[in-house]
Amino acid sequence: GSCSCAVEKQYFTESPETRQVLILHGYEVDLRGGHRDRLIRGSADSRSYTESQDGKVWVSEGEIITFIRTPTGEACKVGGRSEWTQPNAVNGIGGSLEEWLSCAGVSLEMDPKLLKPVASFPGHLRTMGLTLLLSLQYENSGLDVFHRVHCTVTVDVLVSWTRRSRVDFTALPNPSNNATEASRNRLAYGVAVQLKVGGRMFTYNIGSFVSFLVESIVIMQMPLYVVQFISLYCLGIISEIYRSAKRTRLNIFQHFHSALSRMVLAEMGFRGLVGGKWQGSVADLALTQEGLFQHITDIFAEQINNGVLQIAEVKRMVAVTFRQLDVNGGGSISANEFINSCLAGEQITVDTMARFFDDDARVNVVRKSFDSSWQHRCQSFSDLDECNSSQEGKRKSVTVTDALSEISAGDSSKDPSENGEGADHYKMSNYNP
Repeated sequence: GSCSCAVEKQYFTESPETRQVLILHGYEVDLRGGHRDRLIRGSADSRSYTESQDGKVWVSEGEIITFIRTPTGEACKVGGRSEWTQPNAVNGIGGSLEEWLSCAGVSLEMDPKLLKPVASFPGHLRTMGLTLLLSLQYENSGLDVFHRVHCTVTVDVLVSWTRRSRVDFTALPNPSNNATEASRNRLAYGVAVQLKVGGRMFTYNIGSFVSFLVESIVIMQMPLYVVQFISLYCLGIISEIYRSAKRTRLNIFQHFHSALSRMVLAEMGFRGLVGGKWQGSVADLALTQEGLFQHITDIFAEQINNGVLQIAEVKRMVAVTFRQLDVNGGGSISANEFINSCLAGEQITVDTMARFFDDDARVNVVRKSFDSSWQHRCQSFSDLDECNSSQEGKRKSVTVTDALSEISAGDSSKDPSENGEGADHYKMSNYNP
């Protein structure tokens, strides 16, 4: 026959709060996005860190500084300090379980329902156990700087039934050679320690930066390309106009001609505005606010007669316009101010035109080499000088030839009886028309 007996005993572990909980941590970070061709490794108990790249290993001086924080981010002391440097962390970082739980804001005597309202929970955390969660966040102190790495340990708890079962089995000696066995089934509720690791390391990578820049430019230009395609090919007759405008080549030198023509027209229009004064210098003429009011009243005569505009509104329009046109604040609008206003939407202004044709203006080598408008300007001036020289020489040649012909004709028809004074007077009259 056989017999068995079972003994069940329940008890609390004596003073679990005084048990020491120590951690010794380190990090390994891949700075090449998973390619593992540049690795940085460091440990809290070491005064150095290692860097491996392309099969080579470098050891440099450095340390990890560990900060203990509550769930709200406040400093919390464990083992008498909240900041652990390498000399303090040689034998591990930590303290009693009570200190760790205090940083999380709990104790083993706390009612778990205060943290998590579950009806099946007992009256104390000591009875059901809990999980002590330590979240480690690593961060280097600067861009591509690893001689000082900060690790922030945030202490928190997870409330749940935390248990562990264990079975011990052994065979006991028996003089009668009967099999005697003993086993112990142990179910314990206690505190489990869980680590959660994360962080960020700042470094630079020229290849990644160039790739990011190119990709960003391409992505940002996609909407522009779509709108441009729709405008040029999907709007019918409007697209034809857009395509024609896009194909138009910008010739700055030719724009000077048209801009100068518009300047002349603006100057003539200004003379008409001041009463049709076509003679004299335009610099002596000025347009007053009263004169501008008369012209604007004539322009909006139909709107005034229909009641759309009132005289007071026209006066305000004239006052605003006059203030904008009178740039120097002299109380009147000069010809130069009026011409600049007429060319407000143009790329070429009076000042630009003057500086372009100024022979004393300094021109750098880059512009002389790459600016086609400067080359056109020089070529046009060269052709103009040659043309003027040719015409001047031709005019002088024709004048002298004609004069000699007239003199010869006069001498042959002149009466030989006339004296020399008359002949001299005749020569002077032909040479000085």
